[in-house]
Amino acid sequence: MKKMYARTTVREIRQSFGRFAAIIAIVALGVGFLTGLLSTTPDMEASVDSWYQKTSMSDFDIKSTMGLTQEDAEAAAALPSVDKVTPARVTDVLVSSPDGDLLSARMYGMDLNDTDSVNQLTLLEGSMPEKAGECVIENPNSSMTDLSIGDTITLSEDTENLEDTYRQRTFTITGIVNSPYYFCNSEEPSSVGTGTCSVIFYTDSSAYALDTYTDLFLTVTNNGNAFSDEYESRIEDVTTELETLSEERIPIRYEQIREEAYEEVDKAQRELNREKKQARQELEDARAQLEEGQKELDSGTAQLAKAKTQLADGKKELKSGKKQLKEGKAQLKKARRQLNASKKELDAARDSVEQAKEAQEAGYPLSEEALVQIEQYDKGLAAWEQGSKELSKQEKALKKSQNQIRASEKQLDAAEKEIAQNEEKLKEAEAELASGRVEYEEGKAEAEAQIQKAERKIKKARQEIEDLEEPEWYILDRDSNLSYARYSVDVEKVADIATVFPLFFFLVAALVSLTTMTRMVEEERIQIGTLKALGYRKATIMSKYLIYCGGAAVAGCLIGLAAGFILFPTVIYQAYMSQYDLPDLILQFHWEYALLACGLEILCTIGATWLACASALKEKPALLMVPRAPKAGKRIFLERVGIIWKRLSFSHKATARNIFRYKKHLFMTVIGIAGCTALMVAGFGMRDSMSRMVGAQYTELLKYDMQIELSEDKTDSVLSEFLDGKTFAKVYDMTGEASAGGNSVSTTICIPQDTETFSDFINLRERKSGDAIAFSKDSVIMTEKMAEDLELSVGDSFTLMNADDQSREFTLTGITENYIGCYLYIAPQLYADAFGEFDYNGYLLHSGIQGKAAQDQASEQLHESSYVSSVSFTSQEEESYESMLSSINLIVYVLILCAGALAVVVLYNLTNININERSRELATLRVLGYHHREVAIYIFREIGILSILGTLAGLIAGWVLHRYVILTAESVDFMMGREISWQSYLLAAVLTLVFSALVDILMLFKLRRIQMVESMKAVD
Repeated sequence: MKKMYARTTVREIRQSFGRFAAIIAIVALGVGFLTGLLSTTPDMEASVDSWYQKTSMSDFDIKSTMGLTQEDAEAAAALPSVDKVTPARVTDVLVSSPDGDLLSARMYGMDLNDTDSVNQLTLLEGSMPEKAGECVIENPNSSMTDLSIGDTITLSEDTENLEDTYRQRTFTITGIVNSPYYFCNSEEPSSVGTGTCSVIFYTDSSAYALDTYTDLFLTVTNNGNAFSDEYESRIEDVTTELETLSEERIPIRYEQIREEAYEEVDKAQRELNREKKQARQELEDARAQLEEGQKELDSGTAQLAKAKTQLADGKKELKSGKKQLKEGKAQLKKARRQLNASKKELDAARDSVEQAKEAQEAGYPLSEEALVQIEQYDKGLAAWEQGSKELSKQEKALKKSQNQIRASEKQLDAAEKEIAQNEEKLKEAEAELASGRVEYEEGKAEAEAQIQKAERKIKKARQEIEDLEEPEWYILDRDSNLSYARYSVDVEKVADIATVFPLFFFLVAALVSLTTMTRMVEEERIQIGTLKALGYRKATIMSKYLIYCGGAAVAGCLIGLAAGFILFPTVIYQAYMSQYDLPDLILQFHWEYALLACGLEILCTIGATWLACASALKEKPALLMVPRAPKAGKRIFLERVGIIWKRLSFSHKATARNIFRYKKHLFMTVIGIAGCTALMVAGFGMRDSMSRMVGAQYTELLKYDMQIELSEDKTDSVLSEFLDGKTFAKVYDMTGEASAGGNSVSTTICIPQDTETFSDFINLRERKSGDAIAFSKDSVIMTEKMAEDLELSVGDSFTLMNADDQSREFTLTGITENYIGCYLYIAPQLYADAFGEFDYNGYLLHSGIQGKAAQDQASEQLHESSYVSSVSFTSQEEESYESMLSSINLIVYVLILCAGALAVVVLYNLTNININERSRELATLRVLGYHHREVAIYIFREIGILSILGTLAGLIAGWVLHRYVILTAESVDFMMGREISWQSYLLAAVLTLVFSALVDILMLFKLRRIQMVESMKAVD
C-alpha cells in the first residue's frame, strides 16, 4: 500500500510537472537571489582579504614632516601589536619616458630582496632588479602610461632637490609587478606634473641619497578580516598605541634635528668667521697695494712735471739758440758782404800795387802816394785775410751751433714723446688706480654685504631652529589607500542593496510558493476525501503533499544555493574586474545564509501545505469527496453603476463577477504580480537614481569645471599667468564636524571670498521646488543629506567644530541639493566673526579646458607653481564616479533580470493554478458551445485585468520600495536621486504585461488539452 501511495505521489509530480517545476523555479529564484546577494559581499571581501594576508598588505603607513629614522622603525617594530615593519623612501618625481614624454611617477626605494616585507610585490612578467639602475613597474592600468620591459626611465632635471635626494637617475625596467597597495584602475593622485601618477616603479633603496625614510609600512597582529568591524576596532586600538609611540619618538627626533641643525649653523658660523678674516686680509692687502700705487703715481707725476719743466726750459734755450744762430748768420752774412766788398777793392788795387811793388823791388822810387797805397793794400789784404779766417772760424762755430741746435731739437722731440708716453702711462696708471679703488670699494661693499647676508642667514637659521615646531607623524590606515577605500565603498554598496532587495524578492517568492501549495491542496480535496474514506491515515495522506512541496522546495533550494553561492558572486565580481585588478574570487559556502534562506522557504512551503492539509482533513470524508460549494453570488459594486453595467456584454459581466467572486485569488494574484512589478520598478529606479546622481551633480549643481588647491595663500608668476583672463572664485576649504541632537557628521566647510558671485560656480537650490537659494553675508547652507542625518531644518541651530578643534554655534539658513560629498557653505565674515581670520586656500574656475591631454598639460603647468598643491577637473571626477557606478549598474541589471524571471514564473504559476481550478467551468463553457478562442478570451481577460491591477499596485509599491532602498543605501556623502523617470514606470509596466501575454500564449496549449467529458464527470 505504501508503494502504491508512493507511486501516486510520483504520478502526481509527473502529471503536474509544470506546477512542480514552477515551485522549484520560484524557490530557486528566491533562495538564489537572497543567498547570492548576501554572500557576494563576504566573498568579495574574503577574496581581497586573503590576498592582503598573502602579500602582507600594510595596515598603516606612517609619514613624518621631518623624516623617519631606523630607530623609529625599530621602536614601531617593538610594539606588541605590530607584526612587521618595512621602511621605505617614497617620492613623487618627474621622469622622461623612452619617447621623451615627461611623466608623473612615484618612486619606491626599498629592499626588494626581503621576501618577508610588507606590501609584497607579485612578479607578473620579467625579473626583479639585481643591480643598481634597474627597477620594476606597477602593472599599468588604464590611466597609466604603458611601458615595457627593457624601457628606460630617467629622472627629470626639473625635479626639486635632485642632487640631494637621488643617487641614481636612470632606471631600466626589468619586470612588471602587482602590489596590493595599487589594484584600483582609477587615477592615483600625484604631487607633481599632471597631478596623477603615470607610472609607479620600485627600485633598491640605494637609489636614494636620503639619510632618513619617508614612510614606515606596518602590519598588525591579529588583524582579522580587513572589511570587518573587528578589524576597524583593532585598527583604532593600534592607532592609539602608535600615537603614544609618536609622542615618545617625536621629541627624540626633534632634539636630533635641532642638534644637527645647530651643528650645521655652528659650522656655517666658523666658516663665515674664517671667510671674514680672509676677506679682511685680502681687503687690507688690496688697500696697501692701492696706497703703494698712489705713491708710485705721485712720484711719476712729479717726475713728469719736472721733465715737462726741463722740456719747457730746453725749448726756451733752443728758441734762444735758434735766435742767436739766426742773428749770427745775419752778422756772418753781413761780414761776408763786407769782406767781399773789401776783396773787390783789393782786387781792383792789386794790379797797381803789384806793379808798384815790382817797381820798388826793381829799385824804382815810389811816390808817397804809392807807398801809402801799398801800405794800405797790405794792411787791407792782411785785414781781409784775417777777417776771412775769422769769418770761416765763425761760420764753423755757427755750423756747429746749428748742428747742436738740431741735436737739441731731436732730443727735445724725443723727450717730448717720452713725456707724452709717460703721461699716457700715468693716465693709465691713474685710471687703473681709480678702477682699483672702485673694485676695492665694491669688493669691500660686496664682502660686507655677503658677510651681513651670511650673518643674517645664520641668525635667521638660529631663529628658525628656535622657532622650529616639533615634527608631526601622520598615521594613515587603509582608509587613506585609494584602492582599499574605493573597493570598500563598492562592496558596501553591494551590501546596502543586498539588505533590502533580496528580502523583498524572497518574500514574493515565498508568498507565491505558499499560495501554490494551498490552492493545490484545495484542488485535490476530493482525492483527500477518497483516501481518507479508504482508511488512509492523516499522516499518510498529508505525506503526499508534504513530499510534493518538500521535494520541490529542496530541489529549488539546491539549485538556488548553487546559483546563489556561485553564479551571483562570480557575475558581480567579474563586473568589478573592469574597475580593479582583483585576485581570484574565493567562493564560500555560508551556512548561516543557506540555513536562513532554505529554512524559511521550506518552512513556509511545508508549513502552508501542512496547515492546508490539516484544515482539509478535519472535515468528514463525505464532505471532502464532494466539491466545495461555490460561493453565493453577490452583487458587485460595478452592478450598482448602471450606466456602466448595462453597457457591458455578458462575457464582460461574467469576468467582472468572477474577479470579485474569488477575492482570495484576486488578492494573491494581484500581490504576486505587484511584487514582481515593484521589484522591476525599484530596479529601474535605482538605475535612474544613480544616473541622476552623477548627471545632476556635475552638470547642474557644480558649474565650475576646475579646482586648484593652494599650500599657501600666495600667487607667483605661474599661477598669475594661468588665472589671467579666467573667471574664478577664491575659496577656503577645510574639514570640520557638525553636530546636533546627539548626531555628528564630518563635513567639508567651504567659505567663498565673494558671496555675490558664488552662485556662478555652485548652484545652490532646493531639490523639490528647484528654487535658488540666495547666498548672502549671513548664509549658512548645508547639503541635504547632511541635514537629514543631523535632523535639521532651516532655522535650527547646530554646533560646528573646525580643523583647529574650535567649536561655535551657527543657525542653518538653507538646505541645498547635493548628491556627492558633504558640504557646509558659510559666509566669510560670519565664519571670521566666529573663528577669527583665515587664509584662502583654493580657487574654483571656469577654465573651459576640455580633453584629458589639455587638462594634464594645464595641471602640469600649475604644479610648477610653488603654491599649488593639487589640481582637479570635475569632468575627470565625473568619469571616475560613472566608472564606479557602472559596476553597481550591472548589479541593478541583475536585479531587474531576476525580477523579470520571477514575474514570468509567478505569472505562469498563478495562471496555471487558475486554469486548473476552473477546468470544470471551462469545460462547461466548451460544452455550451464556446469556441477555443472564446474560452481563451474568457479566462485570459480575467488574468489580463488582474495583471493590470497587479501592475498598477506594483508601480505604487515599487515607488515605496525604491524609496526605502535609496534611503538604506545612501550615506551622508552619497545621496542618490529620489525620482523615478516615467520611462522606468512605463518599462516595468510593459514588461509585466508582456510577460503576462507570453504566459497566456503558453497557456493556450493547456486550454486546448482540457478533457471536457472527464471534467464534467469529475463530480460523479
